[in-house]
Amino acid sequence: MIEDERWPKPDFRPNDEPQFIFWLTFRNSGSTAIAQLLSTNPLVALLNKRGEGQWLVPGLCEDDRWDEAKPVDLDSVKAVWLNRYQQSKARRTDREIKYILEKSPPNIMRIRSLIGLFRKTIAVASVRDPYANISSCGFRYQRFDKIDEAARLDRLDQLTHDWIQANGKIRELVDDIGIRVARYEEICVDPIASMSKLDLPEEIIANIDMTSELSIKDYPKQSMTDMNAKQRDLLTSREIEKIGTLLKPHHGLLSFFGYAIL
Repeated sequence: MIEDERWPKPDFRPNDEPQFIFWLTFRNSGSTAIAQLLSTNPLVALLNKRGEGQWLVPGLCEDDRWDEAKPVDLDSVKAVWLNRYQQSKARRTDREIKYILEKSPPNIMRIRSLIGLFRKTIAVASVRDPYANISSCGFRYQRFDKIDEAARLDRLDQLTHDWIQANGKIRELVDDIGIRVARYEEICVDPIASMSKLDLPEEIIANIDMTSELSIKDYPKQSMTDMNAKQRDLLTSREIEKIGTLLKPHHGLLSFFGYAIL
């Protein structure tokens, strides 16, 4: 793929920007449900159905997207995202788009640069229980239902490393730029109260449609539901033990977010 195809730069109006809400979280942490819930507010829109603008920029969604040192053409990111926002705004003549919710998980690795691209931004984060989160990733991306326990145990090394890397970065951003963090488990119990603690604009929280059913991956439509117990139950005792062993050197990270080694 030639460079211009990796980093397109479509035309956009430089003085027409929404406020970007960057929701930082590891994959399979409930952000799809959160994005769908927030976008029931008519003032909030997504750049695409998934709420992940990384997929609109070929160079941004390459295999090395979790590499913090990855060279990124920020002018391309800005052009593509604002072009998509302005197209959506032109089509939606019945209501204003005031906010864009952007939740591409690798944004965690370059959020300072992304914040600097736009005039008005908010950055918040959410985290999820590591055992349930790692299990969800294993069954979603590593086909845990199709491989034996030995292969699953082997793949837990990378999955657990990825959880530690992403959530360690969120912990760093709490200290460095003061982002607020909500836990997936608390959002499922009371989305309004949990998201209110993130200092999101009141007009966002006040106009969420809490009666809406959400389409999450291949699950039936449902309201915001805590899937942790179901995901943890899919792990064997040996897998739980191995995850705990890998997490033990990072017990302070777990404790910071209110989690514990099983």
